[in-house]
Amino acid sequence: TRKGPDRPHGYEEEPWHWSYNPIARVYTQQYLEKVNYDDIAGFMGSDTAFSVGAIQHYVLGINQDCFK
Repeated sequence: TRKGPDRPHGYEEEPWHWSYNPIARVYTQQYLEKVNYDDIAGFMGSDTAFSVGAIQHYVLGINQDCFK
C-alpha cells in the first residue's frame, strides 16, 4: 500500500510484493518472535538501530494486513 498516515515508513509501494504475502506473513511473524534489538549489534552504526526504530519503521513499515 502507499505510504500515508497508516503506513508512514517502510518501502515504496510495488504491487508485485503482494504475491509474496502468504510466505512473507509467516517470515514476519517468525522474525518478531525471534529477533530483537540485542540481535542487531556488532557492526558500525548498530547502536542507532533502536533510536531510529529500525524494527518498527523498516521491518514493520508495511501494510498491517501483512503481519497481523
